[in-house]
Amino acid sequence: MRSFEQNTFRVSAAALLAACYSILGTGCSGHGVWESGGTGGGAEVGASQSDNGSISVAATVTGTAGDESGGTGGPNESSGGVAGSENGAGDSGGVSGSDSSLAPCGSAAGASEAGTGGGSGTGGGSGSAGSLCGNGIVELDEGCDQGNVTPGDGCNAACSVESGWVCTNAADQNSVCNRSCFGMIGDECQGIDCCASPLVRGGTFTQGNGTSSSFQATVSSFRLDKYEVTVARFRKFVDAYESWHAAGNPENNAGANPNVSGSGWSTTWTSLPTNATQLKASVSCSSNNGTWLDGAGNDTLPMNCVNWYTSFAFCIWDGGRLPTESEWEYTAAGGSNNYLYPWGNFPVPSNAQDGTAAYAAYDCLGDGSAPASCTFADILPVGSKPLGQGLYGQRDLAGSVYEWTLDWFASYPTSPSTNYAKVDAGTQRAFRSGDWGTSTSALQLTTTSREIMGKLLPWGINNLGLRCARNP
Repeated sequence: MRSFEQNTFRVSAAALLAACYSILGTGCSGHGVWESGGTGGGAEVGASQSDNGSISVAATVTGTAGDESGGTGGPNESSGGVAGSENGAGDSGGVSGSDSSLAPCGSAAGASEAGTGGGSGTGGGSGSAGSLCGNGIVELDEGCDQGNVTPGDGCNAACSVESGWVCTNAADQNSVCNRSCFGMIGDECQGIDCCASPLVRGGTFTQGNGTSSSFQATVSSFRLDKYEVTVARFRKFVDAYESWHAAGNPENNAGANPNVSGSGWSTTWTSLPTNATQLKASVSCSSNNGTWLDGAGNDTLPMNCVNWYTSFAFCIWDGGRLPTESEWEYTAAGGSNNYLYPWGNFPVPSNAQDGTAAYAAYDCLGDGSAPASCTFADILPVGSKPLGQGLYGQRDLAGSVYEWTLDWFASYPTSPSTNYAKVDAGTQRAFRSGDWGTSTSALQLTTTSREIMGKLLPWGINNLGLRCARNP
């Protein structure tokens, strides 16, 4: 029997023989499923073919290129009633593969048929390369991906979560890994993960808005923890501190802001405690409303009585860093909105047990008593004032405890600046936020308020805590 040719496919005599069965009145149809691509090729949805019983249609092989998905290999494509193997079928976009006949009409295995037309097709090419560790996207075979292949940050070079760490993964975003919430359920802080770290998308705002020293500041995207560091989280640091510090941590330049040169830890600093006993002593100001307890307790209260060095070391250990003043104020001010308070410009706190007390823990109103009547009960669990939440999702950016920043205290620049931070020299470090005992009379709850304290203070005070920033 002579071969017929339709378009660019040559159909063998065996293929026509298979079609002849349909003349007896039995039509048959076959639908392509998944075609095995060659190396680098994509798995391709095969085109539908039909045989309605006519020889001319049986000799016509048509197909519409299917969608490609990355990866190599896959089951063979069902080709309906046309038997044989096919290489580089036209319009399919495949590279190489094989057709196995469903042979619903009883056709025997046919001779090889060569696909001569169509070239690589519009859907051709190498297809997706599959998962890639270090690209910042958590794929199906990865436990985490922080956008690098550097071990020691919670996600190792194989994109697996490292021992003692916990990582939170989100679609199309780098994993966020930490040590301080390892072993927690994930709802300890107001029903939310205590280590949640929302993304703050960068932009430009007026730093020091409304003051004589304001300037235009541009900030790159970063993450800032939703909550201040709790006692429970800090206790994990204390438990790990001795072996971690003895191993030479923090290392030089650890905790650096990738956008600020010289912002990392310096091994010339010698102000950290030598061991866990000294660390616990340095944060124990219990006679003066300190929240630390050597045993269990106060788990969801904000950690206080921590100095700048210990705060920076904690954030490094936990996979983060201290925020710059620009980053902190940008977040609190709602970016270019330049809000006066984290929740907006109104309401203005009134220093009274009224509706405005629902926005911040301040002026010793936390226990429901009259203002300025201060007791330990005025220190509330982190995140207790959800109405005061900022634009990017952080709570307690006004009140609760003051929060250390990376910067030395200094006059602001007089011209626009990008990723500004004062890191070269100074005598006092800056901190922000206001605290649980702060009155609004000095506007200390506003987003532009700045406070300072000497860097060498070996202990902290009961209204000073910390919150960590992280790379996006």
